[in-house]
Amino acid sequence: MIDSDYKINPFPANFLQWVDEVYKNHDNLTFITPTKRAEWGEWSTFLSQLHALSSKISRKLPVHFSRGCLCDLRSLEQSTSEAVATWKAQQFPATRLLSLTGGLGVDDWAWAITGAEVVSLDPNGQLNQWVEWNASKLGINIQRITQTAEAFLFDLQGDARLEAVTEASEFLYDLVYVDPDRRAKGTRTAMDATEYAPNVFALIAEYPRLAKSWLVKVSPMVDPTWLQRQFPCRTEIYAVGLNGETKEILAHIHPGEPAIEGGWDAFCLMSRRDSAGQTTINSYRFSDTEVNETALGNENAETYVFEPSSPLFAAHLHTQIPQRFGILAATPNHNFFVAQAPIAAAFGRSLKVKVTFTGSLREIQRSLKEFLPAPKHKKALPQLNVTARNCGMTTDAVKKILQVADGGTDYLFIAKTDQGFTAWLGAIVR
Repeated sequence: MIDSDYKINPFPANFLQWVDEVYKNHDNLTFITPTKRAEWGEWSTFLSQLHALSSKISRKLPVHFSRGCLCDLRSLEQSTSEAVATWKAQQFPATRLLSLTGGLGVDDWAWAITGAEVVSLDPNGQLNQWVEWNASKLGINIQRITQTAEAFLFDLQGDARLEAVTEASEFLYDLVYVDPDRRAKGTRTAMDATEYAPNVFALIAEYPRLAKSWLVKVSPMVDPTWLQRQFPCRTEIYAVGLNGETKEILAHIHPGEPAIEGGWDAFCLMSRRDSAGQTTINSYRFSDTEVNETALGNENAETYVFEPSSPLFAAHLHTQIPQRFGILAATPNHNFFVAQAPIAAAFGRSLKVKVTFTGSLREIQRSLKEFLPAPKHKKALPQLNVTARNCGMTTDAVKKILQVADGGTDYLFIAKTDQGFTAWLGAIVR
């Protein structure tokens, strides 16, 4: 629907005005009317979907939103958030980047604004036209090619540039970035990365001199131990989280360098919005945290219970917490830890404990009564924020037995232990 010669004849005369109206009315649910649809004509379906997505776009891609960029549901769902993309471009800098799976181009944008020369591929010609249009709105230069990764690299084999750098023991690119399609065969295959398209394991083996390193994004469900073993060279595995939620697992592969043991880590990103509405992203690396030598042994210290954030579990680092932070696991599966000081919020939640309960769920329910504010209405349940781990039942089932409803300012961490159940009541340290 978008003319490939968009710089000459991009859209209908009123198209840019329509897109601007869509974004300005992103929170107006009555904006789309039969009259408006008739005005938009053949663009009605696209603009209606853009309006439905605009609130999500403003949160996930605020810069793209502010510049009136285009996307659809599938490309938005599969895109990286601007916050994580910007962090990746800073953490893995490149002068010459080859992006084998361009998609909506958010990662391309992030590297381009650092000054990188970006060559980006995607077989979807219409999507590429949107990306080219978005690039003009964002003020960046990227070379987007409508081709699959396999076809592009096959054609590159006969390129004199690749032959020259190979003979000189150099590389054509600093970094190859790949975000493979997890739905290549029509169904989602998040856990088995060998089913992704393109097959990065085969490509790296076939083109070892293409780049100094490769950065491959996979689902947070992929086992980092298994992933690292797929590459016969130095490979670091990172779990990347934003505000406590795991966003992706990254494999940073260095062809030709000897393999090493370990190399797993987690980067926990925290977003903060100031009074002017500007958002900053701070990055915290798990391996850079210092061991707290004084966290144990103080009899007069307050008690805290720490719940690790999901990136630490995704990177299989939760079992290293006792050594890293100098605290003790409160549960066999390392869901909760007991400490005498709060842990950095980037790595999880710290509950300042007011009272500890042990026993059956019914016994804990009876003990809780005197510590919770009475509900305003006689028939209402007391409010409590419950986090249940390793209880053999869902959190909702635990809340039903405890006879509490979501809400309020009090928090309860509860888990099955050797004593039956142990529950800690208190407040989250902000």
